[in-house]
Amino acid sequence: MDHVARSFSSDIEYSAESFIATLLHGKPEHKHLDVLTDLLTKSSEIDERVASSISAAWHWICQNDLWSTRYESLGDYRKAIGYTETVRPIVQRHKKSELAKRSSTQTIFRYWKIPLDKALPIHTRPLTWSKHLLSLTACLSKHLNYLDSLSLLEESMKNRPERGRTRNRLMASDVQRALETLGIPQTRLAARGSRKSGTSSSSTQNKGTDSCAEVDTPPSTIQLETPSIPNTQSQRLLPLGASPTQGLPTNKDPNGWQCCGCIPICLPLIALITTPQARFDTKLLTALVDWAYTISWGSFCSEHLMRLAHFIPTKDLGDSTRAEVIHKLEAFCSRGCYSSIDGHTPNPNLCLNTELLCRYTGSADAWWRWQRDGFLHIPGFFSYMEEFGVFRRVRKYLEKSGTKENTHPTFNQNIVQQCYRMISQMVQRDPAYYAVLVACRPDQSRKLIHRPRQYQQSTVSQCDDVGFGVPIDRTKLLTQGEEGTSDIHSTVIFPTCETAQKIRLVPVFHQQSNLWPQSPLEPKYGDGCKVFGQAQEIVVQPGDLVICLPQILAWPTTCSSSNFLNLSQIGLDNRFPTPPEQPSGSCDTGSWDKVWEQPEPQVHDTKRIAHKYRTAKAGLTEDSWCSASSAIGQALTGRLDWGTDQVREEMNYILGSHGATAVEFVAKSRAQLAKHFHNLCDSIERGEYLNSDCRMSRCGERDVSPDVFQGQNEYLETPESFTDSLTSTSPTWNNPSLDDMVADLNHTFSQQVMSFDLP
Repeated sequence: MDHVARSFSSDIEYSAESFIATLLHGKPEHKHLDVLTDLLTKSSEIDERVASSISAAWHWICQNDLWSTRYESLGDYRKAIGYTETVRPIVQRHKKSELAKRSSTQTIFRYWKIPLDKALPIHTRPLTWSKHLLSLTACLSKHLNYLDSLSLLEESMKNRPERGRTRNRLMASDVQRALETLGIPQTRLAARGSRKSGTSSSSTQNKGTDSCAEVDTPPSTIQLETPSIPNTQSQRLLPLGASPTQGLPTNKDPNGWQCCGCIPICLPLIALITTPQARFDTKLLTALVDWAYTISWGSFCSEHLMRLAHFIPTKDLGDSTRAEVIHKLEAFCSRGCYSSIDGHTPNPNLCLNTELLCRYTGSADAWWRWQRDGFLHIPGFFSYMEEFGVFRRVRKYLEKSGTKENTHPTFNQNIVQQCYRMISQMVQRDPAYYAVLVACRPDQSRKLIHRPRQYQQSTVSQCDDVGFGVPIDRTKLLTQGEEGTSDIHSTVIFPTCETAQKIRLVPVFHQQSNLWPQSPLEPKYGDGCKVFGQAQEIVVQPGDLVICLPQILAWPTTCSSSNFLNLSQIGLDNRFPTPPEQPSGSCDTGSWDKVWEQPEPQVHDTKRIAHKYRTAKAGLTEDSWCSASSAIGQALTGRLDWGTDQVREEMNYILGSHGATAVEFVAKSRAQLAKHFHNLCDSIERGEYLNSDCRMSRCGERDVSPDVFQGQNEYLETPESFTDSLTSTSPTWNNPSLDDMVADLNHTFSQQVMSFDLP
């Protein structure tokens, strides 16, 4: 393989035929197949190594300002080397690969409870873990415990073809065979490959051809072309490789679902519609179509969408395209309408909740898990802070404050608290976080304001044998559907010295709440709590986001750590504008786990909102963040009216159907926030300001334009760093269009003027 790498990088005129001849020269003929097979199976590993080297080289050039010796600006250097066309795609791909590998590693640790470097015996441990191998291993860890998985992998290695038995290291094919032994052949990459091959082969076959006869492409050799980003809803929901005008094949095999591209959650519906001579009445059929709509059309292959549409009493769908079939299904269940931003004018370009969560979490079943459990754990949602050095800087301060050589313990402790407050500002102004909140809120409110610290609520039960409790008056509010019950609660994890932390929640609490009015609410413990459900522990790490409905409460002792940010928001009625701007004040330095300190804020009139949220803006908003924040971020913190044109425009960016625009906008916003964080930290280190009460003051570097930031830190602009394509709690068949959407960003958007200054 070293010879291969040298051949690709040499200055000699390249010829594929001569390269193969050189590779086989001097080797016996019966070894030629093994040599070329080794080249095929190692191609992805070579690609990862090359991308890693190029990414490291670019990072080194930017970090050490090597370009300054010959060029006046980094932009001039980028133009000279053709950065946009040559280097940037490779750097972006490498960052996505590293994020995916990191997420898979976290998944393996969560399920096997053992670090990756100790999971396998040293004689079978791979020298390097590829993204594909890690993805398959993470999938295996979700379905089988550690000891059983180890035995299964050893058995799979013994069952290798004769050619591969000379190697004693674990390979991706070993894990693939183990998954197939468990009956899990459809991994994420394999599903993408089958859909891609299905599209290409169906175009050359006549109608009625069995799609199961298509050739299955091995996952390790898949090379996908990036599709263009759709603009309409029906196009937006296409699976990878499907064209909105593509004719739908008809599969006559009732077992065709076994090799289709549908995600496993669709299996119940597939089993029903593929049953021979199946018949459904109108009520049941409407419920089935509505359920499919909730899961998202993109989760179904074209074949089974056609099967479902055939049950609708309408004209022949034989020549209909996928987009036409989806329109007919939506019309049948009356789900083709959209909610509007302002409650008056419909906006057909807004995404559905399912698609929003797919886009910003990378999980195709995130909406389904949210509805089922009432809470959602999104590992690495704020991983961009790791990529931009925010968390690394906090850890540096933590290490200094914990060493014996620390000569300024008070200063270092204060700066850590300052960093936590600054990261809190970044979280509250994060447009991707806002999109997730909008998608998950039961009332679908898009005008939100973060609650002040003193309004954050937690539970009162403290005994492990009690479970979780809710004060009876609060229980009545939840069951009666009063205002405020849609205000979901979030927990964000910051860096800390602790290696592993857990949050304890009650799953299915929101489902049991429907039964509360049927039984008397009697005090059981202390101040009067009713206990429901069984505790579930979630292992969290820095950058994770946990959101839950207000009915699902967290154990106070697990959510009161100093590195946990607990947030909730209040939804503003469309009739009331954002409260007028008030002077900024100091941050509340009190404990984050104050229990039921203040009554629930109500939104009955504008005066009460303005009065109660003066403290909110004083505690959670700082003037220095206005220049680094988008209009959405300013509106979320009460600094800008939700009715302004700039806010509405950015809302359409974030919640709109054009995924590339949304990804690019979020990436730029997050990069601005990260840049401002480092500017503030630099000012603190220089001693420009640090008051005794740790209050943040005005920063001298307010006017940081996006162009200046992009020119100085090009390596921070990678838009995919804000999302993880393989979240640890989601299955390995995550929404495949997310990666392709990021890779196919509309580069003209980055050329548009993007100003975060107040109008």
